[in-house]
Amino acid sequence: MTPETSELTTRDVLQQINRRLELIESDVRAVSEKLEVSVQGLHEKQDASVQMLYRKNAASVQVLREENAASVQTLRDESVLTKKKSQLNGKRIELHP
Repeated sequence: MTPETSELTTRDVLQQINRRLELIESDVRAVSEKLEVSVQGLHEKQDASVQMLYRKNAASVQVLREENAASVQTLRDESVLTKKKSQLNGKRIELHP
C-alpha cells in the first residue's frame, strides 16, 4: 500500500501545483489586460497632447510670421522715407549753392 499512497500524494501535490499555476496564469492575464488598457489610455493622452502642442506651435509660428511681415514692412517704409528725405535734402543743397 505504500506505493499507492505515495502515488496519490504525488498526484495530489501535482494537482495543487497545477491549480496554483492556473490561478497565476489567470492573474497574469487580468493584469496584462489592465496594463494594455492603461497603455492604450496613455497613448491616447499622448496623441492628444502632441496634437495640442502642434496646434499651439502652428499658431505661434503664424503670429511670428505676421510680426516679421509687419517689421519688414515698417523697415521698407522707413527706408522709403529715408530715401525721400535724402533726396529732399539733396535738392535743398542744390537750391542753396
